[in-house]
Amino acid sequence: METHADGPTTEIRILDDRDALAASGFAAEWDGLFVYDRIVTDAGHRRKGLGRAVMAALGAVRRSPQSRQLLVATEEGRALYAMMGWEVGQLFSSASIVDGTGTPAKGDSTLRDAAL
Repeated sequence: METHADGPTTEIRILDDRDALAASGFAAEWDGLFVYDRIVTDAGHRRKGLGRAVMAALGAVRRSPQSRQLLVATEEGRALYAMMGWEVGQLFSSASIVDGTGTPAKGDSTLRDAAL
């Protein structure tokens, strides 16, 4: 497991025995909020507890216990988070700006489907 911090943002990366990315996620703490985002587990590594491990590692870097925790998730991830005790607070749609090739534009941040 690797931890990379840059200001209020932390990235957790779990590598497999071939140094390939098995799971990862980001969190940022700012102005009373602690937001978990882009939690991903590679298809070949699912059902091994890596998503939970990423969430736990990100939660451990939360500086203020008073910061409200917010999780941005896809429909696919919602079942895992519900099992972890998260509840849906707000649904929203995904959006992305793409260039002519269908690649997200530089600096584009794709929104997820649910904030838990």
